[in-house]
Amino acid sequence: MDNSPPLSRTVSTIVALLLALLPSTSARTDCSTVKEEDGHSAYEACTLKEEDQEIKEAIAAFKESQQTQRDDIENRYDRWIRDVEQERDDRDRSLESQEERAKNAQDDLKNDKADKGVIDVAKARTDAIKKERKAQKTYFDKQIDYLEALLDTEIARLDIELAAYELRKRQGQSRTY
Repeated sequence: MDNSPPLSRTVSTIVALLLALLPSTSARTDCSTVKEEDGHSAYEACTLKEEDQEIKEAIAAFKESQQTQRDDIENRYDRWIRDVEQERDDRDRSLESQEERAKNAQDDLKNDKADKGVIDVAKARTDAIKKERKAQKTYFDKQIDYLEALLDTEIARLDIELAAYELRKRQGQSRTY
């Protein structure tokens, strides 16, 4: 148990909190004292580390702001893709129902021993619906592929922006060595 007076504990608590909350300030102060204590080379190394830390913090802040953009882009494309998938599924169910009715009609004609020409026409209708259904599936799949490629492109653009930002921040840093 701490037996020091309450004011002393309060002051030491405040000092500890300030030191914990202000590490970069104390680091800067350290660089000033390093020059006096260890010389110019040590001071240069200290300031370079300090500069690197500032760059890392700026990059982290940029990444964080980009994450919001990334989330917005992903949500927008996910919504578009879901809409296309829903439309694809709705249309496919409709064509599937038409195909089923056409196939049943074709089977009924066969069972009724209808004229071969009439059966051939019914079969051609069924085949046409199957082909339309296949073409429709291909169309919607290509639309989804396109949206996914656009999403990948947008995310790649953000990655390039981040790399360019980091490059701008770090350019010139190596010239000080």
